[in-house]
Amino acid sequence: MPILMPGQTPGVNGYNRLLKPEATAEWFIADASHLEVSFRDKLPLLAFSIEETGRMKRLLKMTHLEHRNLSEVVQGNAETVGNSVFWREYTTTLRSKTNSILRYVNLCLVQLVSSPKPSILYLIGKLIDT
Repeated sequence: MPILMPGQTPGVNGYNRLLKPEATAEWFIADASHLEVSFRDKLPLLAFSIEETGRMKRLLKMTHLEHRNLSEVVQGNAETVGNSVFWREYTTTLRSKTNSILRYVNLCLVQLVSSPKPSILYLIGKLIDT
């Protein structure tokens, strides 16, 4: 597997180490963009983009490499640092739209199951406009 080692410049082929899938060496698969950004140059990562990794999910599963997915091994803890301000008007507006949002999410799930991939940006836009 082509691996990008932290702190090293990738070679002309886009990686700087080649490891067998079953190698005991520690390396991971960046399967989400926020995780790739967080761990780039900190951990050895598979030298494929998030999009390429997404297209290889079946292959990675067949080779039993899901345990190397960052989303499987990383635990995130969000915390607010500093003062937070409660935005009452926005919260009230959002709460008033709860039923519409839930109906729309249900409709979107039905569409996802019954049709080819709708654009996620389109679905998010429709949720915001509701």
